[in-house]
Amino acid sequence: MMISSLDERIDYLIDIANEDGIKINEKSLLDLRNHIKDRPFVVLNDDGNFRVIYKNESNQMGITFKGDSNITVVTNIADKWDSFYSTVDEIENLKAKCE
Repeated sequence: MMISSLDERIDYLIDIANEDGIKINEKSLLDLRNHIKDRPFVVLNDDGNFRVIYKNESNQMGITFKGDSNITVVTNIADKWDSFYSTVDEIENLKAKCE
């Protein structure tokens, strides 16, 4: 199950941080756990590309996988007046950028 493996990875990273004397930002950890507590919603776009969508009460993020390690990240963030602001980032050759 994906969530279980994510929890294992987070625990592993916390252990490494503790060994290296890195203080964990508990608020960051809480935000992360809240963000991944539900599985992402997976859709197939009309163009044949897969997209995962993560949502919480006020924010939404979608990642479209375009193939050849190219993705599009769309983030919708609500402000205190419930207006939404969107950002779109095109990332090409993500695999090469992560190596």
